[in-house]
Amino acid sequence: MRKIYLLLAFFLIISLASAEQFTLLKSQSVSYKNLEIKLINIGISGKTAIIQVNSIKTPISENEIKNLGDITINMIEVTEESVKLEVIQNVECLINEDCTRNEPCQEGLCTELKECIFKKTQGCMLNNECKPIGFIETIDNELVYCNINLEWRQKKQARKSCNNNYECLSNLCYNNKCSKQNMGGEKMALVWLVIIFGAIFIIKGIYLFTKPRAIKFLLRDLSLMKETSLRIIGLVITVIGILLVIWALS
Repeated sequence: MRKIYLLLAFFLIISLASAEQFTLLKSQSVSYKNLEIKLINIGISGKTAIIQVNSIKTPISENEIKNLGDITINMIEVTEESVKLEVIQNVECLINEDCTRNEPCQEGLCTELKECIFKKTQGCMLNNECKPIGFIETIDNELVYCNINLEWRQKKQARKSCNNNYECLSNLCYNNKCSKQNMGGEKMALVWLVIIFGAIFIIKGIYLFTKPRAIKFLLRDLSLMKETSLRIIGLVITVIGILLVIWALS
């Protein structure tokens, strides 16, 4: 007998936890989760009302409790102008928000059978919270990110392989390699200057290497130098230019 009382008490607590009260005027409606509850009319006696839940209409008298499938309506009071009713949810869930669990990285879903199921979501646990893939956080004084395997990984230095920007300390993944730290305006100007000088060195060096006679003709001071020497100088200048460009872009 005691078990029966405990079971009844349990269902009473559940019902109270999911019950909500509303006051409706004639032709007024209210949304209860995924249901629309509307007061259609009030009887002449003033003690019975016509209630519509979605497309279903039903008469309910004052102090009457009527089961309407997924919900139960308790008609608390009926007056000539309004009704006060209580809506009690009979099923485990009506919407996804009814399905909650104190576990991070799990999503609650309400099925067609009005039952809750829980699926693991794409995220990493941190301080009892679920952080999405790509989320960046500082843990033990180190910058880490949530990777696609749902694990925390340390952010990568320049030139390390990557697939996404959030994997890199610079937040820039280019050609599957982490680039250097993001630079300010002054540093970027210096980089471009180095690239321009490198390009000039390359052009001049190639020209000197391929056309030493033309250089000797244009520059009288170099007319006494051998073409082989000019080619070597052109090759050195070209290599220097290439190294400058590589340094600037790395």
